[in-house]
Amino acid sequence: MQTVSKPPLDFKLMSEEDFVQWVRGELKAAKLMFPDLFWRRVYTKPLRMKGGGKAKNPNIGFTDLLLARRGVVVFTEVKRPDGSGRLSPEQLEFKGDVEAAGLLWRQLSDPEHLVDVLKLLGIQWKTYSVI
Repeated sequence: MQTVSKPPLDFKLMSEEDFVQWVRGELKAAKLMFPDLFWRRVYTKPLRMKGGGKAKNPNIGFTDLLLARRGVVVFTEVKRPDGSGRLSPEQLEFKGDVEAAGLLWRQLSDPEHLVDVLKLLGIQWKTYSVI
């Protein structure tokens, strides 16, 4: 069983982006141990246009991360560890579409959630207890 890096004791105070960075670090470590793990970060922020304007990103509502291994695909949305993050209407619609298709959709807002998602992919990963 592999062990994730210990999250900071105050991980619940982390911003969503900092938590995403921590999760990405864990996925990079898992990829080294399990080369058949596929994962990608999906960017859904507004697109910047030449000349300084912004355009709506066509990926709005798509999950932050897409993970796959050995035929199992998990759409994964990352939210603030303090529990204040809420799904947007577009994210709720996407979640419903994914689940209606019989696919897996999970939300990460705690290091233990990452352990659960990796378990779905057949990876036994252990995390440290967080006080």
